[in-house]
Amino acid sequence: MALLVVLAMVATACSDDGGGTETTDEATTTTSSAPDEPDAPDDPDTPDEPDAPIEPITDDDPFDSFRGVTADMITIGVTTADLDELRDLGLVDINNGDVPLIWDTLVDYYNANGGIAGRQIEVIVEEYNPVFNASADDACIVLTQDNEVFIVFGGVAGPAIDSILCFVEQNAHAMIGGTHTPAHYPKREAPWAAIAMSAERRHRGTLALYQELGLLDGNVATYDDSSEHGAITEDVVLPALADLGVDIVQSFTSDIPQGDEVALQAQAEIFAEVIDDENIDTLIIIQSQLAFGIAHMREAGYEGTIVAIDTGEIVLTVGAFDERDPATYEDTYAPMGASRDESWALPASQACYDILRDAEGVDVRHPDEVPDGEANWAGGLLGPCQYLEILKAAGDIAGGDLNYDTLLQGLELVGDIELPGVAFGSYGPDKHDANDALRIGQFDSTVGESGSLVPVTDLQAVD
Repeated sequence: MALLVVLAMVATACSDDGGGTETTDEATTTTSSAPDEPDAPDDPDTPDEPDAPIEPITDDDPFDSFRGVTADMITIGVTTADLDELRDLGLVDINNGDVPLIWDTLVDYYNANGGIAGRQIEVIVEEYNPVFNASADDACIVLTQDNEVFIVFGGVAGPAIDSILCFVEQNAHAMIGGTHTPAHYPKREAPWAAIAMSAERRHRGTLALYQELGLLDGNVATYDDSSEHGAITEDVVLPALADLGVDIVQSFTSDIPQGDEVALQAQAEIFAEVIDDENIDTLIIIQSQLAFGIAHMREAGYEGTIVAIDTGEIVLTVGAFDERDPATYEDTYAPMGASRDESWALPASQACYDILRDAEGVDVRHPDEVPDGEANWAGGLLGPCQYLEILKAAGDIAGGDLNYDTLLQGLELVGDIELPGVAFGSYGPDKHDANDALRIGQFDSTVGESGSLVPVTDLQAVD
């Protein structure tokens, strides 16, 4: 089971940066709702005027304003998972295309269209193995100390996620990418913009949607199957439930180390007895991708409603990583984002793919239409296009005096932003995570070969 968990985390780390909640199964693409089209203007002959560009904060001509920034150049570091090494280790077999070609093509395109804050772009790409913190730390040192880049794109994901602090805390470098979590985000010493919805916003938004569905009626209990996430329960989930007027009958937290399946199951059986005595109607499972608390509670005999807070990606594809019968997860609810079809169809996504199509003649296809053994160029393009578009939006507002203070001010002035793969996105004051799109899905073990989440709400923007 421990190996299956690692495989799940690595696969997530190597996927495109669609915001952390993108759905991938065929069931979601046929039943989910695409974002609504904007309302037509009252007079079709006089269309709405586009928003005027935001004036730069500073009107200085570009100059050597900060580390990694000169009068005519901005140097960017890029972290990317070493897919060849992961393939050699037998962990994943993912082909997202020619990474240097993708970056060279995008940089050429952005440089030909004004660069960022009046400066041309250069990138330094550093691969790392997301399984090992030492590998991620090495990439951090190369980019932040050996090269002193202005900002890092990509971040760190997978089992090595704690190494993100090497970038944003220990070396105080700005970042675009990664996910804001309570364990990492408060420790940042530099601006950090994420595409993925922050853990706190996702938890609160998910609970609000569960309440709208009536899934939090009756007797409710929480179960955190990893003691590492007690702070999330105490600082985020329980206050959010209180704000919604939901009373918690019991709150359980496991103290069993991950990987000890026998002990975890035995403890779940003890919890299940208490849950049965208290007549719990709904069990809220608070967990990351490190554990399978849903299965533990089902196998312990709990037959009530289970709603998960932070397990959308795992529940979506659980059949690929868990040897249990998919029916174990039947009727579990979990958060979801835009489907592959929805993400693919976004104008911002197609504009991103067209850059490589036009410049190199590459056949960028829908991920589901890529033949076995060929590259999923769309998966390789999505994150780089997102990072560059965010930096251009915030950097151009910052203006000639580009530094971390003006970058942060620029980011908070961006407002609504169209990003590849993100159905609804925005930045604003104290909101530094772009993705606002969320829906709820219900696991159906009869979908596909191993079951999947099926949407039960429309995709919507959450606060």
